[in-house]
Parts: sequence; structure tokens; C-alpha cells
Amino acid sequence: MAVQLELQSVSKSFGATRVLQDFSLLLNEGDSVALLGANGSGKSTVIKLLSGQNDPSRGVARALGLPEGSWPQCVSLTAPYTELFEEFTPREHLRWHEKFQPLRVSAADALAHLDLPESAWDRPIKSFSSGMKQRVKLAAAILANTPILLLDEPFSNLDAAGRHWAAQLVRNHCGALAPWGARILVVATNNDPDERALTSRDVPLPKF
Repeated sequence: MAVQLELQSVSKSFGATRVLQDFSLLLNEGDSVALLGANGSGKSTVIKLLSGQNDPSRGVARALGLPEGSWPQCVSLTAPYTELFEEFTPREHLRWHEKFQPLRVSAADALAHLDLPESAWDRPIKSFSSGMKQRVKLAAAILANTPILLLDEPFSNLDAAGRHWAAQLVRNHCGALAPWGARILVVATNNDPDERALTSRDVPLPKF
């Protein structure tokens, strides 16, 4: 059965603050969409609902075509609020990550995908620049062998070379010809043209 994600008339509130109202979205295996909205529009809230880790205050959020109870484990996610274990080196971080989500390549090959000097592979991540840290976060998420990939502002902290690297990594591991087949890809973006170019259609978040 093909993987499918659905948000059906979902709303989400935190206390008295409503951040999402009556939003619907249907995603099928192989779909790639850009969630468009300004800061505070609910993009990260939608990402968290699609990850299966948060429940809506109202409406239905569901995943079909996955083993029962496995939804969060079938999602790889990176966002400004996700953290690295900065005491780890990239080699250690990728090996640790692989224990919970198998990679599409070996942990050793994943290091080569970082496009960083080999001398950085065994340095503590806490010594890295923000752009280097973003490369480690993105590689761990994109190279995870999951049917669903959620990227919240993936190009933040990346220079032009980093953006090109990340775009190639996404295209190589999300399309129909990618290893292990196509995935559902959702990119939350504040209208960044390079982030939007990773996807095939835009989904603007409604104002309310």
C-alpha cells in the first residue's frame, strides 16, 4: 500500500493562542510540496502534525500505508528547533542516528556526503560554524531511509555552495529514481526561491 499523509480540517491551539485553523492537505507517495507562509503562520505546526508527533486540537491527522504505530519512526525531520549532540563528532552523530533510523548509505559513506573536509569528520560538532552544523543535520535527515522527509527552512545558515549541495542531496534521495524509491517531501519556507525549487507545487498557508 502506498504511503499517504492527510490533514483534514485541522486546527491547532496552544492555550488561548490559535496558530492553525481549518487546514487540509493530502499528500501521496512521491508528492513534493512547499509550505509557504510568513513567520508565525503555522508552518512549523503543520510540519509537527505531519510528523505524527503532535495531535491537532481539532480535525484529523493521519498516515496510511505505514505499519501500525510506526508513523513517527517513518519520518525524518530537520528544523531550526531540532538539535545536534554537539559533543559528538559527525562520525559519532551519524552512527548514533543510524541506530534509530537506518541510513540509505553506510554511516561511512554518509560522511562523504557532507562535502566537508575529512579533517572535520572527527572534530566535535560544537566547534563547527552554523553552516557546517546545518550540513550535518540535513545529511542525517535526507539520508535516513524513511518514506517521509520533512524539512523546515532547510537552507537556513547555508551559503551558496551549501545550498547547491543540499539541493543535490534532496534531488538524489527523493525523486522517483532515488534509491528505495520516491518519498513524500514537505519543505516549510518563508518564500525562499531555492527552497521552493526543491518541490513541485506550493501550498500557501491561509491567513485567519
